[in-house]
Amino acid sequence: MFNGNTALTGSITGEVYKWNGGSIIGGLKNHSKLVDAITVHGDNLYTGGRDSKIFIYDKTSYAIIGQFDLT
Repeated sequence: MFNGNTALTGSITGEVYKWNGGSIIGGLKNHSKLVDAITVHGDNLYTGGRDSKIFIYDKTSYAIIGQFDLT
């Protein structure tokens, strides 16, 4: 998934990595298991993982603005 020019990928250990070209420029660690879903919609970034959690971030600052625990 892309947020502007920044590529976003999820990892098996729960991180969401931010990429610029072939280099990691940062990451988010909020999930405790594999990140299955990443999407950008409007002003927000959403991630979902196998820990049954959904996180909502501001797509500019990457600050968490909401979360859901689906267990």
